[in-house]
Amino acid sequence: MNIILVIGRDIISSQRTYIVQTVPILNENRVHEWRDFFMSEKIKTILALLIIIILLPIVLTFFLQSGKIELPNFMDRLIKVPQEKEAEEEATEVLTGILAGQISTDFDPEVLKAQAVLVRTGYERDKAAGKETAYSLSLNEMEQMWGSEKLKSNYERCRRAVVQTKGEVLTYHDQYILPCYTRVSAGRTREADSLGGEETPYLKSVLCDSDILSEDYLAVLFYSFDEFRKKMGLSEEVTEEEVEKIQVKTDTAGYVSQVKVGEFVISGDEMRERFELNSPCFFIRRVDDQMRIVTKGLGHGYGMSQYAANIMASSEKNYKEILTFFFPGTVLTKIIE
Repeated sequence: MNIILVIGRDIISSQRTYIVQTVPILNENRVHEWRDFFMSEKIKTILALLIIIILLPIVLTFFLQSGKIELPNFMDRLIKVPQEKEAEEEATEVLTGILAGQISTDFDPEVLKAQAVLVRTGYERDKAAGKETAYSLSLNEMEQMWGSEKLKSNYERCRRAVVQTKGEVLTYHDQYILPCYTRVSAGRTREADSLGGEETPYLKSVLCDSDILSEDYLAVLFYSFDEFRKKMGLSEEVTEEEVEKIQVKTDTAGYVSQVKVGEFVISGDEMRERFELNSPCFFIRRVDDQMRIVTKGLGHGYGMSQYAANIMASSEKNYKEILTFFFPGTVLTKIIE
């Protein structure tokens, strides 16, 4: 059986033109043959897929257990990327919580970033040594500290500092440094060739004369002689005259290295701890019937002064320049978290 096809119009003459072709039409038997063919192929495909689905776990289990096959690289990526992303987010939250507990969010963003580098350095250093890492504040604790109104903005400031310094730590000769910081120095930071049995040649005394502007720079405390004796650990046999003759030795930056009453000797840091002083930079003097202690600075005095760093940031110093100033000879190193 044939069919006549009529096609279009003559473009040149604009007259209707008929083009007649004869096209054979498949007969009914032929149509059934093609339909059966496609149905059989479809069934074969479905069966093949079923066999693969059933056998694939068995085959993979056999080879994996026998150690004869490894997952392809792209499969590794499919598995590792979500895990790495999750671990990265978790680390960011932990570091944000640590940072929130170590610095005022009122400071310049560059100071927050400098502190974030110190936080990460300490965190990675402790992990590498198998030690417990610094405490990370929870959101509830941050809310108690800042209040609900400031929680979101302060949290985001801390988190931004962590993210913007991603993977950055301070090292000295390819080793994590001891990331010391103090809130306010006594006008200079302390120098230490070693701390806790560890060499720290990067802890140099640097001038921070702007720290005298801080409201935390000075503090004054008064104690009766009995209170003074008890806190210091002196025996009751020590007289007021002996206490009045107390001898104090300081280092080149003005921090107390030794306190002596008679034969009793104590370090400046231990004195600070026993009396809960703001700083180990202090002066002791008898005033009437009391002992007066005047402290300078807030914190132990080693490493970065946060207050001085904030003054530097206001003078357009970035966090890298700040860290270089307080930790000379160190290198800002990028690691994979």
